[in-house]
Amino acid sequence: MEWKRRFEEVCERLGIRSESRLLLAVSGGLDSMALLRLCCDAGLRITVLHVNFKLRGADSDADQALVETRCRALGVECRSQVLPVDKNTLKDGLQAEARRLRYAWFDEMMAATGADHLLTAHHLDDRLETFFIHLLRGAGVRGLASIPERNGYILRPLLGFSRAELEAYAETTGLQWREDASNASDAYLRNRIRHRLVPELLDLSPDALKAAGRSMDFLTEADEFITRGADDFAKAHLTPMPHGMSRLPISALKHLDQHRTLAKYFFQNLGFGPEDMAAVLDLLDSPSGKMAEGSRLDAWRDRESVVFAPSEPPPQAPVLLTETEGEITEPFPFAWSVGPDGAEQESAEAESAALASGKLTFPLVLRPWAPGDRFVPSGMKGSKKLSDFLTDLKLSVPEKRYVWVLCSGEDICLVVGHRTDERYVWKGKGAVLRLQCFPTFG
Repeated sequence: MEWKRRFEEVCERLGIRSESRLLLAVSGGLDSMALLRLCCDAGLRITVLHVNFKLRGADSDADQALVETRCRALGVECRSQVLPVDKNTLKDGLQAEARRLRYAWFDEMMAATGADHLLTAHHLDDRLETFFIHLLRGAGVRGLASIPERNGYILRPLLGFSRAELEAYAETTGLQWREDASNASDAYLRNRIRHRLVPELLDLSPDALKAAGRSMDFLTEADEFITRGADDFAKAHLTPMPHGMSRLPISALKHLDQHRTLAKYFFQNLGFGPEDMAAVLDLLDSPSGKMAEGSRLDAWRDRESVVFAPSEPPPQAPVLLTETEGEITEPFPFAWSVGPDGAEQESAEAESAALASGKLTFPLVLRPWAPGDRFVPSGMKGSKKLSDFLTDLKLSVPEKRYVWVLCSGEDICLVVGHRTDERYVWKGKGAVLRLQCFPTFG
């Protein structure tokens, strides 16, 4: 009863209810077989997931057979998946590739079943081993907090149980499991920590494991506190822009430069690692147009701010408008139609525009602007370089990537979302080409 009560208390704290739909990752080892038994004793609705990587031949098949047999005896649905690992194509090591394949399948099963959570059987010893692995790699607060009890849809209800406690539970309940022979090998860093470092630690203090668990709990709380701080900072200072961009004032960047821990969390959310972060902070002393690369966003210095923009360039293929009426969605929503004269004149700027249809020659061409482009901004008499016009608008380098022009023959008749060419402005007489375009920068 003590085991069941402890487990149910954890489930209640994690928000696991009797009506929750749960997936349970079961390898056949001690920890996952214990979790399977505890879930059944608690009356939880579970579907077991087992992955066979075919790495240990008959032993891998025996693991699968044990899990399936036990599930049948318990009346639990079991779904097994064979995911062979190609050892010839490994980039980050065997264990990393197996983990990638395993969690990719878990993602698929979460979507296919509509489950609320996936439960894994990581326990306190796993957490301590991971702490030392991260310590040796120079991890920060988040890494030293080790394995979190909750990570997205993944819940780990056994993190407060030690392996010794699970072994005692197995002996008490007559639990059957299979031991992975690779766990005895010191070829892996985790096993060396498990076999050498942890026993020495426990020799120093019998309570070392639980004390370390409390310390990691404190680190988890610190991680959550800093995470909230970074989120609040982003809400207060990071302004969303179209096309997946955002803008951060230089004053806010200076604050991050003075609070590096907060900065690490803030930039991590934008896909910038520690080395990338240093390059972004260097933009404080850089001229406009200087760029720092990230994994998915680049940071651009732009006057008194930094603009974060997708690293991948936007679509650049020109679009032909062959008909006098139509609508497209790529590269952005754009609609046009020719109407009779005599209608009320509409704005020639921003999201809508009205062009003198009689002056246009179809097909029109919608394309990205290019260096050397010139046009006559509405309200002016002479032509102007488009590059100078965009500079006058104070558009940053990444914003300029999203500027498109509508051309009739060799002439630019519209800088989409910004300005109509004076020569093509509809004056209220004659047929009109009405445009609705939405790639503006707000």
